[in-house]
Amino acid sequence: MVGCETVDLEVPATAEYIIEGELCTEQLPTGWHSNVAGYYDYFHTFPLLKVNCITHRKNPMWHATIEMVPPFDHNYIGMLPVEGEVLSDLQQKVPEVKDVVVTPSMLYIVQLSVDAEAKPHPEFGKYIIHAVWGGAGRWGRTAKIIVVVGPDIDPYDLTSVEWAIMTRVQPYSDTIFNKTGLAFVDDPSAPINAAGIPVCSEQMGIDATMKVPERFEKYREVSDAEPEDVARIATLLRPILAE
Repeated sequence: MVGCETVDLEVPATAEYIIEGELCTEQLPTGWHSNVAGYYDYFHTFPLLKVNCITHRKNPMWHATIEMVPPFDHNYIGMLPVEGEVLSDLQQKVPEVKDVVVTPSMLYIVQLSVDAEAKPHPEFGKYIIHAVWGGAGRWGRTAKIIVVVGPDIDPYDLTSVEWAIMTRVQPYSDTIFNKTGLAFVDDPSAPINAAGIPVCSEQMGIDATMKVPERFEKYREVSDAEPEDVARIATLLRPILAE
């Protein structure tokens, strides 16, 4: 660690660049610039930073990236803390939450460890949706669309999630809406304020769990091939397909 030139702070001696400055009361618009949602922002208004000093290590590298239609280079990395924040907050309150996946376009998928008659109470999926929106962190409150699925649905496979929506959801009964949610800062569909940033957004939650006991005493059994059988058939067909 080494001391800065103009402020009383220590920074890593091997840092690529150190930019020392002070935030001013003056705010200026900046734009156009691309955002993580895959659109150009006309402008955002930010406080002006007065740069007093720039230092760097020997032969420094300037790390840069381009934000565009997702996914892009750092998009997957950027979703990791979002998933971690929401998952940690939910699991502290609801032990039945197994996993949280946030897609590159920020669709929130919450996987439960229970479903159907094993759920703690009726409308448990909707309870989870409200728990995300009422989270202690920043990201859950900005979740525009949430899908809650059971343990047999792979939250990393959008085909599996789509199947759950199409076979376990009645659009009116199993969907809830929030008309005054907190907006994701780069959502181009939400109204913007004077600073060019959306503040309020509509939100939707989809309960894609099995509706037992809400609608049925038991749910139809899933009809699917056993993975071992699929692997065995693939092995038998490999020589034929190779010809």
